[in-house]
Amino acid sequence: MAKRKGATMHVLVIGAGGFVGRHLVGRLVAEGVRVTAAGRDPARLAQAVCGVSTIRCDLTQDVADDWLPRLCGVDAVVNCAGLIRDGGRYATVHDKGARALFDACLAGGVGRVVQVSALGADAGAATRYHLSKRTADDHLAGLDPAGTRMDWVVLRPSLIIGRGGQSSALFGALAALPLTPRLGQGGGACSRFMSTTWSRGSCGCCTGRRRSPHGSTSSVPNR
Repeated sequence: MAKRKGATMHVLVIGAGGFVGRHLVGRLVAEGVRVTAAGRDPARLAQAVCGVSTIRCDLTQDVADDWLPRLCGVDAVVNCAGLIRDGGRYATVHDKGARALFDACLAGGVGRVVQVSALGADAGAATRYHLSKRTADDHLAGLDPAGTRMDWVVLRPSLIIGRGGQSSALFGALAALPLTPRLGQGGGACSRFMSTTWSRGSCGCCTGRRRSPHGSTSSVPNR
């Protein structure tokens, strides 16, 4: 679905009530983009992201046919939905639910899809978290590899820090300890972004102002 000349771009953000989603919605609105925020509780979502339309969705249950009417008039879709803890839902939220969304985007003529994945969700993925993300990433890439019918980009960041983030709260608490704890073996892939930097870059991917190859995956290297 090509954006009409002179029309305001319309972006649907799934997982808009989360840390990443909230920052992205704020940036998109600041850029003059029309935003619809999607989440399981629209009333609560409206309090988290004021001034935008909200709709209900549930990646644990929704199939492609559920998404199609929600995509009418939408130019781009961003999937920010993600779980910190599994609870047996990684496979449904990260994988099955995301694949249904992507299928609907292609069928509904959405012009661009941005999938917010995770650093490490690649061929070497080993954890349930990364494997579920990778399966959805691969499905999106396989729908239209060249991005000729539906442009797409997979973003694989690692640590995004900023006000209101769980990671920031955790590291703030750790910093207050008298001794600095060692987290694991220290061999994992890691990078860090301030939430403001992340939202600016991902906003550019949504609107097309940040040029990226049509149909591409971007893993953020270590810093």
